[in-house]
Amino acid sequence: MKSCCPEMDLVWVQERDGEELADVLKCLACGQVHTKESWLAPVEYDASKSCVNCGGSRMRGAMPGTPGAECSHCGFTGEQDLHFHEHLKSSTPDLSFSEAAAVAFSAQRRILALKLATAAYRWDEEPERGLSLRVRVLAELGYEDEALDEAVRWVRLESTSQSFLGLAAVQLELGATKEAVQTLRYGMHLAPEDLTLPAALAETLVVVKDFPGALEAAGLCVEQGAPKPILKRALAVIKDIASRYYGNGQFEDAAAGARYAGKYQDRIPELAWIQAQVATFVPNDAEATRWANTVLRVDPTHQGALELLARLAIQEKKRGWLW
Repeated sequence: MKSCCPEMDLVWVQERDGEELADVLKCLACGQVHTKESWLAPVEYDASKSCVNCGGSRMRGAMPGTPGAECSHCGFTGEQDLHFHEHLKSSTPDLSFSEAAAVAFSAQRRILALKLATAAYRWDEEPERGLSLRVRVLAELGYEDEALDEAVRWVRLESTSQSFLGLAAVQLELGATKEAVQTLRYGMHLAPEDLTLPAALAETLVVVKDFPGALEAAGLCVEQGAPKPILKRALAVIKDIASRYYGNGQFEDAAAGARYAGKYQDRIPELAWIQAQVATFVPNDAEATRWANTVLRVDPTHQGALELLARLAIQEKKRGWLW
């Protein structure tokens, strides 16, 4: 792509273009538009009767040429609708609609992501993944009421873990954190087997500074052997809170928080290091030595642990002289 200015800084932004919405590739430094992709956008969508392309009304299953077969707004038939959206993801033909939507979303092409997420909701084998992303994109585009209405309707219709996560994500986007916490807790009650919910709850409770609740939710993921991606999120919460406690001088709380990581304390140097330092305040030299050595097994160059072991060795030698 040809440079427009010495400090070219390209980003995708979203703009209204008449009755359409557009993904616009624009230089933030000079304002030049490099690419503009305008689409009819299905902001409102009813899975039972709406056109995926624009959200207009079309009778599901109507034969071509019969009343209701074409969208009342854009004129697409069901076959044309599917063909058009397959063309939209033609650059990634091996991906499902939801996977292609996630790629577009991560690239900040939100209008394209909305269209592909809606297509995923209509045609993918796992439509809830498309609906989840669709709700999230709507909220980010500023259609908060539409996103919230759709998420609430989803929960009422299905009450799955994905629907609760989708509703909580919209509530967080709107700043309704307490409501998001309630949604996730209710979801955990109805779908206790899905550990994505307590992981999301732990992250949300950190936002409202309910650290004990966040540790309990994260610890549940550890205790029940969550899959690696969920476990990683839970351990990140535990490490964050334990570090905050330690930084605030709440040493006992820091050690207790780190213990929620269970066996993974031995594999996370930050948590093992907290335990080593807390042990020096008790004092418990044996525990401090054990944890310092644990840190070094994971991070052999950890300067703090090396210095602590050296200091403890000197103290032990002095005690030997006194005897």
